[in-house]
Amino acid sequence: MYTHPPDPALRCPLCRGPVIRTRRTPFDRLLSLVSPRRRYRCRTIGCGWTGTLRAKR
Repeated sequence: MYTHPPDPALRCPLCRGPVIRTRRTPFDRLLSLVSPRRRYRCRTIGCGWTGTLRAKR
């Protein structure tokens, strides 16, 4: 799986744990045309959150 190093400023919206970037889906890319977004997943064991967060400009 392709991932980027964790960004300490970003946190999971559910558990406030650290998140790492993952590959975006085609739908995520389409949404990014309107509102820049990046896909992340939570690194905390047991949380399992995956989703998009606004990209920093």
